[in-house]
Amino acid sequence: MHIPTRLGVKTFSQIDQDLFAKMSGDANPMHVDAIAARRTQAGAPVVHGVHALLWSLDLLIKLQSDRKISDIAMRFERFIYVEEQVEAVLIEAASGTSIIELRTDGTRAAVATLGSATERSLESPLITAAAHRISIPLLRDVEDLRGLTGAFFLANDHGKLEHAFPDLTRALGAETVRSIAGLSTLVGMECPGLLSIFSKLRVELGRVDMEGQPTLRYSVRRLQALLRSTVIDVQAPGLTGSVEAFVRQPPITQPSMENLRTTISGNLTKNDHVLIVGGSRGIGELTAKLVSLGGARVTITYARGENEAQSVAREIKSTGGKCDVMRLDVSESIAEQMSLPSSPFTHCYYFATPPIFRKRGLAFDRTTLDSFITFYIEAFHELSELLLSRNPQARIFTPSTSAIDERPAGSLEYVTSKLGTERLAEDMSRRHPKARIITSRFPRILTDQTATVLPVRSEDPLSILVPLIHSLHEK
Repeated sequence: MHIPTRLGVKTFSQIDQDLFAKMSGDANPMHVDAIAARRTQAGAPVVHGVHALLWSLDLLIKLQSDRKISDIAMRFERFIYVEEQVEAVLIEAASGTSIIELRTDGTRAAVATLGSATERSLESPLITAAAHRISIPLLRDVEDLRGLTGAFFLANDHGKLEHAFPDLTRALGAETVRSIAGLSTLVGMECPGLLSIFSKLRVELGRVDMEGQPTLRYSVRRLQALLRSTVIDVQAPGLTGSVEAFVRQPPITQPSMENLRTTISGNLTKNDHVLIVGGSRGIGELTAKLVSLGGARVTITYARGENEAQSVAREIKSTGGKCDVMRLDVSESIAEQMSLPSSPFTHCYYFATPPIFRKRGLAFDRTTLDSFITFYIEAFHELSELLLSRNPQARIFTPSTSAIDERPAGSLEYVTSKLGTERLAEDMSRRHPKARIITSRFPRILTDQTATVLPVRSEDPLSILVPLIHSLHEK
């Protein structure tokens, strides 16, 4: 049995992301746009899986310069986040096979199995299609992929891939490295495109005759619509094989003001001045629309999504409502950011949240717990005390979670912090007897973060928010 060898560690930065996007042609927002990435299942920008693969292979060749790689099978198991340290470990090298694990926080995020047969000539391309250039990620629904075939020109990186992965380029050749990078472009930009999650790849490397400008050709071999998954055959200079990918759920949209018009009484929240922290999307956006329809003046906050917040405000104003927009990052000092209006807030809904599902396989993760405490306890406490200093009778709400009762796997830090929120609300209520500070355990509600590839039962947010608003705003 071979002793695992640590090949290297790396923290992929946003600069690394942008460079690989240019080198490969894969500019999917999930990788390069922090605002758009928060509307994905990942909740934050993630590293291109193929980028991490090429990095680890380059490390292997640097260590073993005579290493031959004839085929690669890669399985992506977890997201690797930007600014998160990843470790490449060679865990087996026997019988001509090597296995490389990519780990974050000691937990496997991806595994690559490498063959080392003698150099081979691959079959001539069977897929014929006119190639085109890719500039933007295509938005495709699951059924759009059925029977899809196509081809695109590989990115002309002017030697940047060779500079980024010099040892791998020497071993495999520049064209083959470019073709492997092109697999990322296939999945992230072309098929499935914008709503993709790369799952697996399996390719054979060798000589393949393809005339003209380097292109990648593909054909969807299998589509499982219910599972939102697809298998795609690929051919490119130096490789042939297949990739597998999922079509993730699109960003969750909220009902329009027009569709909500009859949901709330027109004078329920009249004369109320409502602050909604995290009101640029999700249940914060929905709450802003509902209390506005009830007659309240609304101020919504955002940390990064200014355009989304302004869009919500425009929609509210277009129906005669009153809505202000304010930047507020609760991971920073609230007092230094927030100037209170002359008219004190009468109500506050606190929906600020960090990415929830980033935890790895650790039994306990202090970094994750600290992040939750910052958002759910410290910032909520600081903001509430600030609001109550101006209006001792303010009504303040923040949600807790049914995960406290259900205790799903991997939720220890989340549950611990939410229990802390509940205890904090109880303590503040005793110290501020004129105020009303409440929290309630929300069930799973469909949001950008809770949307999964496969449908999971979620409650209708209106069935939860409407009774809550009626209770909090009763005169």
